[in-house]
Amino acid sequence: MIVWGGADNIGATDHGARYDPDGDLWTPISRAGAPGPRSNHAAVWARDQMIVFGGQDTELTSLGTGARYSRASDAWMPLPQAGSPTPRSKMVAVWTGSEVLVFGGGIGTQAREQTNTGAIYDPLTDRWTPMTLTGAPSPRAGAAFAWTGTELIVWGGFGAMPLTPGGADYLDTGARFRP
Repeated sequence: MIVWGGADNIGATDHGARYDPDGDLWTPISRAGAPGPRSNHAAVWARDQMIVFGGQDTELTSLGTGARYSRASDAWMPLPQAGSPTPRSKMVAVWTGSEVLVFGGGIGTQAREQTNTGAIYDPLTDRWTPMTLTGAPSPRAGAAFAWTGTELIVWGGFGAMPLTPGGADYLDTGARFRP
C-alpha cells in the first residue's frame, strides 16, 4: 500500500510511505520530484505506478498539476501539462486498466465552484485527452463513482458551495461515461 499527500495540523503535505503487510513495515517514499503539497487530490494505482493529480494547496487553492510515482525505482516523474484537466480537487479518478479518467471536482479557492469537465490520461503515451461533455452530469465534486469494466458511473456529490454557512447543494443525479 502507498500513502501520499493529504493534510496534517500545519496544512497540505508532500510526503508519503509504502506499507509492507508481510513485514509490518512502513518505508518513506522519495520526495525528489514529487508534486507540491496537496490534499483532496486524486491518487490512482495504474499498472506499476501511482498517478497523482490535482487537489488543494495549503491555501485551499485548486491545483492542476501532478506526477507519476514508480514503486520499483522510488522515483517521481511530472505529468504533462498539455491537455491536462483544469485545476480541481475532490474529483472522480479511476483506472480503467489502460487509462486514468479524471472527471468533475471543485475549482477555485476553497472549491466553491464545481466543474463537469474531465480528461483521460494514457500513461503509455504520457498524454491527456479531453473528455466529451455530451451527456455529462451537472458540475459536481465529491461524487460517488465506480468503474464497471466498460464504463465510469458517477452519482451524487455536491454542486455550488454557498459563501455563507448552511451546506452545499447535494445532488441526486448522475451519468455513465464510456471511454
